[in-house]
This record gives sequence, C-alpha cells and structure tokens, in this order.
Amino acid sequence: MLKSPDQPLKVAILVCPGYAIMDVIGAHSVFGIAPNAEVHLIWKDLAPFDAMPRFPTTPTATFASCP
Repeated sequence: MLKSPDQPLKVAILVCPGYAIMDVIGAHSVFGIAPNAEVHLIWKDLAPFDAMPRFPTTPTATFASCP
C-alpha cells in the first residue's frame, strides 16, 4: 500500500556505541533530504556515545519511543 504524500515517511536507523559511521551516513543523507521524511537514530537510551572512527552521536529516540 502506498503512503499518502501528506503522511511523513518515518525512517529508523539503529545505532550503537562503536557503530561504523560509513554504514549509516549514506542512508541518513538520502532520507534526510527527502521531502516530508523523519529520520530517527535509535538506541536503548538517549545518552551520547561515539561511532568508529570517533564521531559523537546522540540518539533521537529509544526503542520504546521509536515512532
């Protein structure tokens, strides 16, 4: 079933301490510039952590709060 253009596309990207930034940045870039899209970085809590190589990351939603 196709989504109505009025409904936002909700995208969740799972991240964790030590994740490889190159595995996430492409998808985040594509969906981040898409019209009417919401991109969420998901982890168990909202505490900041580092990717690998060192790239500070703060999740935007938890498993429980993911839309």
